Amino acid sequence: MASICPSCGSRKSEPFQACPQCGKIPRTDDDVALAMMLSDNFLPPEKLEAAARAIKAGQKLELPPTMRAAVLSAMKVARKKSAPAWWIPWVKPVAILGAIVALFLIFHPWPHYQTSCFRDTVPAYQGFVNRFPQSGYASAAKERIRVLREEDVWKEAQAAGGIAAFRNYIRVYPDGKHLDSAREKVTELADAVWKGLAQSRSEEEVTVFLKKYPESSKRAEAEAHIQALYNDFAWVKEQDSIPHYQRFLARLPGHQQQAWMEKRIIDLEVDAIAAGEHGELPKAQAVGGDAGTGPASVEIENGTSYELTVRYSGNESHKVVIPAGRTDSFKLPAGAYRVAASVNAARVSNYYGKDDFSGGRYQIRFYISSH
Repeated sequence: MASICPSCGSRKSEPFQACPQCGKIPRTDDDVALAMMLSDNFLPPEKLEAAARAIKAGQKLELPPTMRAAVLSAMKVARKKSAPAWWIPWVKPVAILGAIVALFLIFHPWPHYQTSCFRDTVPAYQGFVNRFPQSGYASAAKERIRVLREEDVWKEAQAAGGIAAFRNYIRVYPDGKHLDSAREKVTELADAVWKGLAQSRSEEEVTVFLKKYPESSKRAEAEAHIQALYNDFAWVKEQDSIPHYQRFLARLPGHQQQAWMEKRIIDLEVDAIAAGEHGELPKAQAVGGDAGTGPASVEIENGTSYELTVRYSGNESHKVVIPAGRTDSFKLPAGAYRVAASVNAARVSNYYGKDDFSGGRYQIRFYISSH
């Protein structure tokens, strides 16, 4: 198709293409109609040449009204037949995109988190965490909840007034605005507890205090209090246990009550063996005819393959340790004794019995037999 550019009069192949000379393209309906008229579809070649000369001479061409109406009518008919509505090709992709956006807004945590950030309230963040607990934004939401609740937690601690409430504030807000005040309050409350225990004679109470209130400024005083109890003979006697007596003697060797405590340790060891599982210990056998009222001479032979410990508990108490295969002898005041024997082997039973010495010589042989 041959045509003339309505703007510069240059010849071109298509009426709706850009002019190769001036680069203009028909835009309005009038421009399009004029471009159509200036084609060989409507004008013969000699009239096209005349139109080109007129345009180049600067003359403005006007469409006759009847021709303008005919061209525009032909254009409208052609458009309706050949071109679908502009929006029809976009319906499906727009619908798909809209569905994707809707699903994103409903199910993806990001828009919900952004909404929470916009509101910036504890309920908003908490609602997000409840709905998306596994989201990557959940930790940030929880942190924001923590920050927003600091003043409430501090007020709750002050209202409660207990050490647990202030400790909770310190735990949740290790970098909080009221951290120093909370620590001071905890120390103050812990010291008040110690004030009620300062005269206590219970090692357990003081030990529990040290474990339960590490923030107290009185810890050194409490630890010194326990050490003072360990060195207090009256308190140690009240505890009446082997470890307490042994610790006291190790700390204060040569104490005036040392002999009494050593006897008491033997008595308690005999009590422990008598109270547990044990075999029956045979009585020592009197030898010779020199029985009397004086002290008894006791000879013990260790016929076992283990170290043997024998304890006598009576008016005077005595403990003897005899190596395997050896014999030992000692004297005991006449009287009744409870006797307990053990060896340094866990699988061998302890033995317990009673003896009554009236003076003279006594012998007993320990051995292990299998049945």
